[in-house]
Amino acid sequence: MVDFVGGSASGRELLDSGFADDVTIATDLDATDVVPVLMDGAFVPLGHRAAAARNRVQAAAR
Repeated sequence: MVDFVGGSASGRELLDSGFADDVTIATDLDATDVVPVLMDGAFVPLGHRAAAARNRVQAAAR
């Protein structure tokens, strides 16, 4: 799996920039039970939509 990800354009960019460990970490299976979801331009853990909504309201108030 590391070879597959490392062979992608993004993987090669990481490897060329000295971030081989990041490629390895990206291929770990079942490493976490949190799924990041992109909401309003930021990744938040799935199930934390209330926090994302609160952050959205706070950002709009600024």
